[in-house]
Amino acid sequence: METGFNREMTPRFVVKYAATGDREARRVIVAHLETAAERVGRLLGHTPQQRTTVVLYEHDEFVT
Repeated sequence: METGFNREMTPRFVVKYAATGDREARRVIVAHLETAAERVGRLLGHTPQQRTTVVLYEHDEFVT
């Protein structure tokens, strides 16, 4: 269900999101992801070599 999603790449993540998504919310989420990944990497003494894919869905996509 990721057809038509935009993609943003960071050093650690590939973030996929709907074009209609909230730009500021996405920026905050990506910043939190990067911070958390850095912290976990330090704690574990390991950083993955490949990016992790994260898909951001809008709230209404979960409402049934």
